[in-house]
Parts: sequence; structure tokens; C-alpha cells
Amino acid sequence: MTGDELKKSRLSAGLTQEMLAYKLGYVDKSGKGNRSQIARYERGHQKINKRLEISANSILRKES
Repeated sequence: MTGDELKKSRLSAGLTQEMLAYKLGYVDKSGKGNRSQIARYERGHQKINKRLEISANSILRKES
């Protein structure tokens, strides 16, 4: 999965970066989803590993 594919799937599911981050367990100290982590994946600044790909696909399929 590429960053562009992640973004396209997220938008198709109607999720914000913050919502997806929360569902994936990327939360900040206040308990909100850490949207900057998702932005790093979508922009290609950080590689999407297999665990993240499987988790994201599972979440995004449920939301679609």
C-alpha cells in the first residue's frame, strides 16, 4: 500500500486523518488521534509496514 492508496481509501471511507489515526491507535497525550502520523504515511515520509497495511485495510473496509 502506498501513501496515495491510503489517502484514497481513507477519503472513500469518509474518515479524517485524525479519525483513522485514532482507530489505528495513534493517539496523542490528550487521547485524540495523531493526524500528523497519518499525514507522514500519506506523503511518503514514513513507510507503511505490513502490520499497518493490514490494520488500515480492515478498518477502511468496515467504514466503506
